[in-house]
Amino acid sequence: MSKGSSRLQSKSESRVTPESQAQAALDARQDQDDGVTWKHAVSKVRKIQEKVRTANPNDPGYARQKQQGKLWVRERLATLLDPGSFNEVGSLTGKLIHDEMTGKVKDIVPANQITGWGKVDGRKVFVTADDFSVRGGHADGGVQGKAAFGEALATQRRVPLIRLLDGSSGGGSVASYLSAGATYIPPLAGIGQSMTAMTVIPVVSALLGPVVGLGSAKAVISHFSVMVKGISQLFAAGPPIVKQATFEDLSKEELGGWEIHGRNGTVDNVAASELEAFQQIRTFLSFLPSSVSAMPPVYLSPDPPDRREEELISIIPRRRTRTYDIRKLIRLIVDVDGLPSTLSQEGEQRQTSFFEIGATWGRCVLLGLARLQGRPVGVLTNDCTVGGGALDALGSQKAARFVNLCDRFG
Repeated sequence: MSKGSSRLQSKSESRVTPESQAQAALDARQDQDDGVTWKHAVSKVRKIQEKVRTANPNDPGYARQKQQGKLWVRERLATLLDPGSFNEVGSLTGKLIHDEMTGKVKDIVPANQITGWGKVDGRKVFVTADDFSVRGGHADGGVQGKAAFGEALATQRRVPLIRLLDGSSGGGSVASYLSAGATYIPPLAGIGQSMTAMTVIPVVSALLGPVVGLGSAKAVISHFSVMVKGISQLFAAGPPIVKQATFEDLSKEELGGWEIHGRNGTVDNVAASELEAFQQIRTFLSFLPSSVSAMPPVYLSPDPPDRREEELISIIPRRRTRTYDIRKLIRLIVDVDGLPSTLSQEGEQRQTSFFEIGATWGRCVLLGLARLQGRPVGVLTNDCTVGGGALDALGSQKAARFVNLCDRFG
């Protein structure tokens, strides 16, 4: 035996420890079915769950997410929800890969959508999260009906529904045609459940990547939606389809980036990062009840009800032709309770409960949610600095949508 092979053999032998041998023996016993208990079946389930819940840096889909500066789907859930609160539903869904020789299962490709229960600021919610790293969220990498089942569960239990959209969210794909051997009209699975949910529970959508097809439909069937600058886009079909149909060579941002949809009212808010988008979701839900059957949450406000602001006496000019800062006026009136922070005119940090919705579109109207003595209220007003506060089409749509929201959950 050569010296090199001896060194390799001694090196491999040195890696074997009593602990590793004991673990290997335990794994071998668990892999054997004793024919009496369910230990073998439980062991298989836990191994599958551990595999799909562990990030694989060598997976091309995972690597693509990281290269694009995006969080992995399970990182998103861990960031959005209260620590340790996520309870997954459908953790074993996916597609099995069998060994051609033995017929045994050798691998599993998880479904490209994760669903389950969780908590946001201590309150129960239901989350559906797209996993773009598995077939870009298309139907050929998913399990039909999983998202629809989850949305129906949220409606039945009357808890807020949060969607983390990335990809087509289970929409049709060419790969599905190839595997089926025929074309088909996408059934838009889950749209009925989404419409029903809108009448019963708060529905929130975060756009965290290129949201297309069925995903784009879900994005607009929401009470509140937020997209992230730089990483999220929204369109019915991507640039290659548009180029084929209209001969226009557009980028994703040109076709459906935040500068388009953040200004035409398709989405409500725009965030600078995924973390900011999650914070906006938490803030929005803090004003709403869990369903139409419950009362909006009331918090103990540290802001004294007899607080007086001297600036209010001079903030509105006596001359009607002069403009004034309506946002500052609102923040002087509503509760000071440490939600979104703004800067006062003197440059001091001022914590206020006002949460503006739709700041980048329909700008002649300013609206949002706030608190007075701890009670949620809707704030709706004109902004005299934009067109003199005169209503336009987008402003009217923005106001009508907001009034419907307050009427539904107020």
